[in-house]
Amino acid sequence: MVDREKVLTGLECLITDEVPCKECPYDKKRSYCIKSIAIDAKRLIEEQQKLIDEITQRRANNGAFD
Repeated sequence: MVDREKVLTGLECLITDEVPCKECPYDKKRSYCIKSIAIDAKRLIEEQQKLIDEITQRRANNGAFD
């Protein structure tokens, strides 16, 4: 599971003017950092979508959309 706070902190660092960001939990090399954050952000979104799909399916099975 991807650490949500790590991803959000990394994204915050990317939008600041400070390079490298002192608070960044990723590697301090900017190009590597950007790629790592993007990969983790994508994984986080995929994990969240899976949960959304599971909840939606459970609700559908319980007649929520009838």
